[in-house]
Amino acid sequence: MSLDFDQFVAVHGPALQRLAGVLLLDPAAVPDVVEDVLALALLRWRRIQSVDDPVVHVDRMLVVASTSTWRRVLDRKKLRRAWRSRSAGTGEDLQDSAGGSTVEEVLRSLTIRQRAVIALHHLEHMSHERIAEVLEVSVNTVRAESRLGLAALRAAQSHPAAP
Repeated sequence: MSLDFDQFVAVHGPALQRLAGVLLLDPAAVPDVVEDVLALALLRWRRIQSVDDPVVHVDRMLVVASTSTWRRVLDRKKLRRAWRSRSAGTGEDLQDSAGGSTVEEVLRSLTIRQRAVIALHHLEHMSHERIAEVLEVSVNTVRAESRLGLAALRAAQSHPAAP
């Protein structure tokens, strides 16, 4: 079964937004990055549509766009300060039940690959094998990144930040 591009976006667009939201350090960049990826996918749709799984291909495009060189060189501390000031005092900075760091802060402390693995596995319910295909890494790498990322999340949960 082959979807036309509009159907693909309608069905998979929300998942792309969620994935980008976890991958990117700048939440304001999510719509732009997803739009850029979808624009590129539209230009290549005939070829993308012919591959075994267009979803994997577009997910891979999103991961690559999220980790592009100019995004990696951004000053992480500056972005974190901007994120904190954006949510400060609004009540929207959902803290964990122990009163520690926000979920967003903890996720952003992980490496991009760890965030990608955790997002694809837990938000998109992908298997390790499928994540390895999307990220173009081995299954063992996916398992290792998942283990390290989850360990960091558990550590953040068990050692909440001081108020």
